Amino acid sequence: MSIDLKFRWWRKKKCFGTIRSGTIRKICLGLACSLVWSSSAFSAMRMWEDKQGHRFEAEYVKELFGSVFMKDANNHSIDIDVKDLSDADVQYIRTAFPPEISVNVIKDSKNKKRNKYARLREDRKIITLRVSIDKESNAPFNGKLTAEIYLIGKEVATDDFRLILKKAADVKFTDENHGECQFEITGETRAYTEYNNQERGDVYAGYIVLVFDPQGNQISLSTNFQWVQENKVNPLRNLQSGDFFDKEFNETPVPRPDYYIGRAITF
Repeated sequence: MSIDLKFRWWRKKKCFGTIRSGTIRKICLGLACSLVWSSSAFSAMRMWEDKQGHRFEAEYVKELFGSVFMKDANNHSIDIDVKDLSDADVQYIRTAFPPEISVNVIKDSKNKKRNKYARLREDRKIITLRVSIDKESNAPFNGKLTAEIYLIGKEVATDDFRLILKKAADVKFTDENHGECQFEITGETRAYTEYNNQERGDVYAGYIVLVFDPQGNQISLSTNFQWVQENKVNPLRNLQSGDFFDKEFNETPVPRPDYYIGRAITF
């Protein structure tokens, strides 16, 4: 597993898929930064064939500079030029094994216009995450990855988090998008003070972006939370937008004001 901290200027020509309302639009962005954990793709022993019809059993390891590196059942290394493999095996490599990627996230926040019925002390914000998933390796990849983007808020009165919004999107690298797929997700936070001066609502806390290979294996995790562990995020995928949860991603009850706790029902 590697940790990759990336800073980059965004190029002008981008494929920007907006995953809210299913619309597509183009946007130019500024500086982006994200912390990414990446893990290698799942591989297994299989039969391969070269263009001369010779068959051999081996496990795919990596592709580098036009050569495919494998290991056989005895852990012996094998390398063969991509161009010497059968067309079917080349197609398998191009669709089964994901490339190296980087994930960059930009957060934008703006105040939501207040209406005349709003509480005196109320803070509503519209939060937008702009996510770029970029192909870093030079080898072609014709398969499809899946990205899951989680916009997360923090309850102001408790230690609970709230899943403001989650979205899934297909990641397909093409000549048209130059190996850069971008997505946008927008949600809203609301923090306010009740008549008894108790603070309620939520504020923006952060994001989690997961990327999966064509077989459904997680290959990347990007987040601004230092406490998130790569092998413990799966319960997050079962939560729905609006759910509250703890740092173990266990769903928690809707937070209640102090004056509701222990309140008895009387007749």
